[in-house]
Amino acid sequence: MVDLKVDNNHRGLTYILADYAKSVNGGKDIKLSSKQWQKTMEIVAEINSKRTADNAIYSGGSNLNGNINENFILTKNTISFSNEEMNRILKEMGVNTENLPASNVSGQLDGFKPVKGLSIEHAADSDSVNSNITQSEKLEALNESLNDFNKYPGFEYLSNQMKSMNYSQQMDEMQVVTAAKDTTNLAPPFEIKIPKTGELGGKTRTISHEFHTKLMKLADELNCSYEDLITVMNFESGLDPNEGAGSKDKPVGLIQFTSASIKALNKEYSLNLTKEAVAQMNAEEQIELVEKYLKMCKKSAPRIRNKKKLDAADLYSLIILPGRAGRDILCQKGEKNSKGKLLNYYESNKGIDVSNDGIITRADVLAKLDDFRVNVKVV
Repeated sequence: MVDLKVDNNHRGLTYILADYAKSVNGGKDIKLSSKQWQKTMEIVAEINSKRTADNAIYSGGSNLNGNINENFILTKNTISFSNEEMNRILKEMGVNTENLPASNVSGQLDGFKPVKGLSIEHAADSDSVNSNITQSEKLEALNESLNDFNKYPGFEYLSNQMKSMNYSQQMDEMQVVTAAKDTTNLAPPFEIKIPKTGELGGKTRTISHEFHTKLMKLADELNCSYEDLITVMNFESGLDPNEGAGSKDKPVGLIQFTSASIKALNKEYSLNLTKEAVAQMNAEEQIELVEKYLKMCKKSAPRIRNKKKLDAADLYSLIILPGRAGRDILCQKGEKNSKGKLLNYYESNKGIDVSNDGIITRADVLAKLDDFRVNVKVV
């Protein structure tokens, strides 16, 4: 028999279980995901459901898969588990149960005051086993629980774990789609998963719905994929339209406009832009300039002008070397012009030379850009 002591030191059931598991685990802290805690508390609920009022772990609701409307409280100064019951709980917590020590673990009694019932969905993450509950309902429950979970006997430990996970407080429905899905009529917020080679990109960038819509339109008009276009911009600037602002020498903006590229834009479209003005634009304004520049460069790139589908290497080549876009070899180390002056094409972009052989190829560009594919949250 395992007896867990309960007193008024402002702690709860998950703390009691965690402290006991720690004592069994050689003093090492127990770190569980919210899903593991969910499974653990389901076992506790099952054990409790088979008990009479005299030896119940807590009173009130015990349906941890649904919304608990009943109040529940810890009912005893000592919570007793059989060795078999405790073995089940500790096994779910990932603890070796060969030698169960005598226990004297404290928890919270809270004066036996009734408290609001709660659902295990308050403690569940987005891949909860209960697929009938919508994402917004889960997030709403999480938001409520993070604000006042510490009022509830038994769940304070779990509350603290959840707070450390930085759950989103977004209350709207967050749809998650792949980059291949047509999002034209999809209302924000939603998240677009952009695949890397063999895996999904780890980071997520947040963009506005207006920017997303303009980006989709540009991808369609250039005959390229949305994900390739946003990947190139992420590589160049981290999708920051103000990248490079304040520097006289560095390129600026989403695709790192140089003084030469801005001069070419002014000539082509009869504009009067300066690098400083471009750097002060927001993303929604600057994407229109990106559109003008890429269309201008594509028109002057004979190898890809009529190409059916542009890939990421083509797009990047249009930005840095439009005249060579479509070549297998974009540039080499030490290239010089007819007057013997170093062109600096390779030297300015040598970080792309993945193979480190003094040559930047399409394969190098594609390999480098693959590391900059990110998921996109549209708000």
